[in-house]
Amino acid sequence: MLSRDEIRANVAAVNARIEAACARAGRKRDEVTLVAVSKTFPAEAVQYAIAAGITDVGENRVQEARDKQPLVDARLQPGMEPRLQPGMDPRFQPGTEPRLQPGVPAKAGAPSVRWHLIGHLQSNKAKDAVKLFDMIETVDSIALAEKIARAAELQGKRQEVLLQINIGREEQKSGVDPREAASIAKSIASMDSLLLRGLMTIPPDDDNPRKWFGEMRALRDDCELNELSMGMSQDYEIAIEEGSTIVRVGRAIFGARG
Repeated sequence: MLSRDEIRANVAAVNARIEAACARAGRKRDEVTLVAVSKTFPAEAVQYAIAAGITDVGENRVQEARDKQPLVDARLQPGMEPRLQPGMDPRFQPGTEPRLQPGVPAKAGAPSVRWHLIGHLQSNKAKDAVKLFDMIETVDSIALAEKIARAAELQGKRQEVLLQINIGREEQKSGVDPREAASIAKSIASMDSLLLRGLMTIPPDDDNPRKWFGEMRALRDDCELNELSMGMSQDYEIAIEEGSTIVRVGRAIFGARG
């Protein structure tokens, strides 16, 4: 894991590149949200990123977020440590962290983060996802949206979501066919306990991301939505130039995964 200073330097470098990309595109820096993707990295690394100014964190798996969030939240209040249940091993192992008892709520004014689910969501995890995440970026069917909507209604929450688009129509990837995006977006937008913010995609891994990003921007505009989540460590600057409002950056902040 990288040190606090290394993560701080990486966050600063990514922010500088975002600002430069916005300037090239004639956009304002505050039009783009940086989501730090912390999958497989421990809570300590997330806390270093928060200390460096990160306000949005992305996780791929519901289970990992469930285990990691209490550890991160505990550290938002200086001097506070999570309380382990008796007999639990305090060492952090991503995906197998000990269950925590609720800690003392953070004091007013303490840093806080918004959590994004950016990995595939199984319908049987919808209830947990609604509890854990501020935004679910990977809604890929009306059926899944209905599951999330029911869970949100029961929890008295209006859940923010993005509709995932399989822009390259790749068999191995989740997401709706772009030709069906407008009608599916309309159906999701009609669900009272959901707030459809925009679209999300993972484009084909080829030499022409700008093409796919441009198609996504046009599709977002056709759907009359605001947010567009696209762009990762290798291509987020191009994505911003093509209209992305949310970039999901992991490696450029936290380093290579083991």
